[in-house]
Parts: sequence; C-alpha cells; structure tokens
Amino acid sequence: MKKQKIKEDKVTVFGRIRRKISDKFYDLSVRLSRKTAKKKPNNNVNTVLSERKKQTAFYYVLIALPFLHYLIFYIGVNFNSVLLAFKEYKDVNGQAQHVFSGLIQFETIFENLLYGDQLMHMIKNSLILYGAHLIVGIPLALFFSFYIYKKYFMSEFFRVMLFLPSIISSVVTVFMYTNMVEHGLVDLFYAFGQEIPYPLGNPDSQMPAVIVFNTIMGFGTSVLMYASAMTRIPISVVEYAELDGVSPFKEFISITIPLIFDTVSTFLIVGIAGIFTNQYNIYTLFNLQGDNVATLGYHLYVLVNLGGTESNFSYASALGLLCTLIAVPLTFTMRWVLGKINPDVQY
Repeated sequence: MKKQKIKEDKVTVFGRIRRKISDKFYDLSVRLSRKTAKKKPNNNVNTVLSERKKQTAFYYVLIALPFLHYLIFYIGVNFNSVLLAFKEYKDVNGQAQHVFSGLIQFETIFENLLYGDQLMHMIKNSLILYGAHLIVGIPLALFFSFYIYKKYFMSEFFRVMLFLPSIISSVVTVFMYTNMVEHGLVDLFYAFGQEIPYPLGNPDSQMPAVIVFNTIMGFGTSVLMYASAMTRIPISVVEYAELDGVSPFKEFISITIPLIFDTVSTFLIVGIAGIFTNQYNIYTLFNLQGDNVATLGYHLYVLVNLGGTESNFSYASALGLLCTLIAVPLTFTMRWVLGKINPDVQY
C-alpha cells in the first residue's frame, strides 16, 4: 500500500510539472500569433474594399450616359424653352434672331384670351375631351377590366381586341375609323331610309366623333393596368364576398374599386397634366382642318411642328409655361383630394 501511494504521488508531481510547461508554451504561441496577426494585412478586407471600388466605378460609368442625356435633352432643352418665353424673334442688324423682350408674349396671350375667341375655344374643347374621358372613358375601362378579371365569357377575346388599337399605328386606326364612320355608318342609315351627314365633315358631329374615337383608343393601356391591379386583390377577400352572397355589381363597387383606387387615382392625376398637352389625335383625323375641334395640345403641335417658323416658338413657349403654371397646382390638388377620398390600402 505504501509503495502504491508513493507511485501515485510521483505521477501527480510529474503531471503538474508537465502541465505547467505545456501552459507556458501555449501562452507563448498565443502571444506570437497575435503579434504576427497585427503585422500581416487582412487580405479579406482588402478584397472586399477592392470589389466595392469596382462596383462603384461600374455604377458611375453605367449612369454617366443617361445622366448626361438628362442634363442636355431635359434640363438644357427645357431651360432654353423657358428662356424663349421671354424672347421675341426679330431682325437685328440684318439677321433674324431671338432677343429678350420681357413679357410681350404673355401680353399677347392675355389679349387673345380677353379679345379673341380662338384660344378660349381651344380651352373649352380641351376640357370637354378631358371630361368625356373622365365620365365615359374611365368607367367603361373599369367595367371591361372587371369583366376580364372575372374571366367571363370571351374575356380573353376582349382583352386582345381592346389592347389591339394600342399596338397598331394611329394612322391605321384612324383610317379604319374614318371608313367605318364615313362610309359604314352612313350606308347603314341609308339602308334604313335615312340620310345623315358625314360625321367627320359635319361641324355639329365632329366633337362626338372625336370623343368616340379617343374613348376606343384609350382602352388599351388603361384596361391592361386596371385588370393587372385587380389580379392583386387577395383571393380570400373575393371568396369571402361570394360566401356572403355579394353580387358581381356590389363586388365591383364595394370591393374592387376601393382596392385598386391607387391605380385609378394615378390615371386621374396624369390626366390633369394632359389637359393642356394632349392633342387627342385631332391632327391624324383632320390634318390642318381641325380648327372646329382644336385643343391646346393640337394648337401647340401645329405651331411648333407643322410649318411653324421660329417666330412662333416664343409664343408657344409662353403658352406652354402658362399651362404648366396652371397644371402643376391642379395636379397636386387632385392628388391631395384623391388621398382624402380613399387613403392608401395595404393588402
């Protein structure tokens, strides 16, 4: 027993000595590794930094050309257009050029508004066409979109046919519409023993003909956007309405319209900005003979693009600037009103 105890004590003593020696070596290795880690650079960090620099350089190169295009063709061109509103095209030392003339162009516009009929007539036509789009075009587009969304009979056929005019050139659609109205409609009435004047040639029926054409042409994009927005409505909401016995009309009014109101409001807001710039295909329909149904957009288009000289540019720029000053507050007001009517819906 005594020999065994002495042996265990010897093992314990030698074990403690060995453990202390190994701890010293471990401590030394840890200190050396720390010192070498401070001296050696972190390759991972350098790699990440170089990758970020490459990505940043690629980003700047990628946006350089679009940004330059924006500066030249948007900022530069529009800045020059604003300056043109305060200039006049006249002869200076035997050379025609634009010179600053103050508010002469704006005075001319206000004189035309106060003492002339043409400009007021164009404003009236612009408001009539926008009102027709607001009262007739948007409700019909929503109705057809709901019909397609519910996948009723021949819904896919209507989807294609309503979007088709947006794909075909406006010249082709005008040619088709002109033949349908001027020949097909007139011949149809004649077959029933009635004679009617040509709709596009009769001053009394020109405006309704323009409204019908633009209503048909406006279905493409709006129907596609409304129908796409309707597909985002949760199916659980629709199924719950069906279980409660909600009719399709009630679903359309109480569920579908409120849930896609953001999309509808976008079209309403964009339409405000287009009151003064949209020429409603009048030139395509009537060429230069559309004075009876002329809008501000048509008037500006003719002034600048069709036989207009540089003497018209200052007047057109001043008129466009005034329209912008009117359209901007109207647009923000419409946005505020629509936001109050139906706040944003999250689903």
